[in-house]
Amino acid sequence: MPDNNATAPARDAALKYLGYRMRTRREMERYLAKKGYTEAAIIDAIGMLERNRYIDDLVFAKQFIESSLRFNKWGMKKIRYELALKGVAPDIIDEAVETADNPAGEIILRLVEKRINCPVAELDAAEKRKLYAYLMNRGFSYDEIYAALT
Repeated sequence: MPDNNATAPARDAALKYLGYRMRTRREMERYLAKKGYTEAAIIDAIGMLERNRYIDDLVFAKQFIESSLRFNKWGMKKIRYELALKGVAPDIIDEAVETADNPAGEIILRLVEKRINCPVAELDAAEKRKLYAYLMNRGFSYDEIYAALT
């Protein structure tokens, strides 16, 4: 085990970084490496954070999904992509998605209501294509969009 005096600055930096929001293990590794800490100091700091449950990728993923659905109005495809960018392992993403409440239909209807001022049936083909593209860019699948709008 590394000398605590040598790893204390890395631990302090990690705790300060967590003061803003939850982080994934990978985000913390990247941050500490960018700050110039040794690999031993990074491993020690992350070990301490995990032992004290300050970082937990599964908890992070579940909270990220919940907030992304509620506030960003993203679909699961986009949420999965963003979690992968943050360094969450695919099996943890799958587990978090399985336990999440996914009200895709409700979110799609709210986004459509906000975006257009008429029923979807009154849109011409070009407007419908734009609407579908908009919703797909937000991470919804074609099947979810079709089910919500028909």
